[in-house]
Amino acid sequence: MHNDNNEFEESPGEEVENVDETILEGEKFEESGDFLGAAQRFNQAALILLENGDYEKAVDCCLRALKNYEKIGDEKGIADTSYNLCIAFSNIGRHENAISYCNRALQIYEKLEEEEGLADAYYGLAVVYLNMQKFEDAINFLRKAVRIYQKLNIVDGTVSAYLDLGSSYLALNNVQNAEKYFKKALDIIQEREDILNVADTLVTIAEAWEEYGKHGKAVDYYFKAIDKYLEANDTELIEDVVERIKDLIPEFGRERAKKIRKMLAEYQSKIKS
Repeated sequence: MHNDNNEFEESPGEEVENVDETILEGEKFEESGDFLGAAQRFNQAALILLENGDYEKAVDCCLRALKNYEKIGDEKGIADTSYNLCIAFSNIGRHENAISYCNRALQIYEKLEEEEGLADAYYGLAVVYLNMQKFEDAINFLRKAVRIYQKLNIVDGTVSAYLDLGSSYLALNNVQNAEKYFKKALDIIQEREDILNVADTLVTIAEAWEEYGKHGKAVDYYFKAIDKYLEANDTELIEDVVERIKDLIPEFGRERAKKIRKMLAEYQSKIKS
């Protein structure tokens, strides 16, 4: 999400209060004729709302930001806000609106030669098409996004795109390509030597296989994730993964279920020790 380089680290209660204050500041700037200040405040409020999942209110703030950016002809601001509108509209199921605003962002990023913004907009369109279950369209835009992320060495964007490519290919029953992209994502994360990130990625891959109905593969990846969480000494996240595995046990035959329970018992004894 594009945010005018402002960071927010307040607690949820403080964030709600800050949203209201920020909107009021935006209104005051707007009344005084400081349209850039107004646009920035409304955009800041929108980003907090997006982060908190209040998408309807985020749409309203984005539209108010957009109006002010348009008044001063700030193309970068218009593009960034249009991208944020894409994300907000997509999350409330208004996919056509999301596509329209993302295409507007794309056109401006292309004109400004803003490559990272262009990649994000491609990714935004991919997410909309994923939500619409138009997986071939999603793959097309994910590939465009990942090419730019790789060129700019944006690792997180590359990994996320690979994971979504894997899930998209699974949805199209292309298991070979799904495995290829999951492996690509995992290889990159493992190079960073961030144990928790590796574990989280393994869980994401497990979830994809679970949704696809390959419960054996899902359990295998969940156990690999537990190994990493143990290595990172994060017992809280281990417990969550253990519960996910327990929920899958009824999907297996008697012998496999017995083996899984035995493995879970062994892991739980390791956690206690």
